[in-house]
Amino acid sequence: MESDMKGYFGAHLAPRKTVIGVCYFAADRPAPGDLRFNGGTDILLARSPGNEAALATASDILKTAGFRIHIKDSEPGMLWTKAAFNAAINPLAAACGVETGNLLDDPALRELSLKALGEAAAAARAGGHPLDYPDMADKLLQSGRNAPRQRNSMLQDLAAGRRTEAEAILGPFLKSARRHSIPAPTLELLAALIARLEKSVAA
Repeated sequence: MESDMKGYFGAHLAPRKTVIGVCYFAADRPAPGDLRFNGGTDILLARSPGNEAALATASDILKTAGFRIHIKDSEPGMLWTKAAFNAAINPLAAACGVETGNLLDDPALRELSLKALGEAAAAARAGGHPLDYPDMADKLLQSGRNAPRQRNSMLQDLAAGRRTEAEAILGPFLKSARRHSIPAPTLELLAALIARLEKSVAA
């Protein structure tokens, strides 16, 4: 995951001018020209060798815009952690056609989401990328409370007849799980479901 990003940015941007970040806020576009903010203000930015000046500039600009900025020393940890959140919520909510709040309020769906999170964490850890937070399950449930009406990006893509980012999100975890013989049946099922849905909306 992070190696692909570094390869792209290394070929196109100077590392000292590059700041990799992830966002923890929700937005929706229910119709063309209709953009809605559904909650959250946290942005994480990664410190890397030589990017101190760019990091300070990016942080100041985003703070001025009203976002809460958190600086992370591990870019891989930041990226794998964000991807694990997405892997636990996006494909399941998209497959069921439900908003994030409904997903985590339903006992059966919440259990599946937490199973997906556990499998993602195990696969990441086996690959040498432990996630940033020991209380990942609590943070996942909090995300549902923060943005209960959010239609995640996979759900929005399927509704619009677009291909989703399922491969980019689930792929690294599934590859690591297979490489290290880590069981990931929930993630495998979600990947298969989204692939089938993508074919149906494209037909």
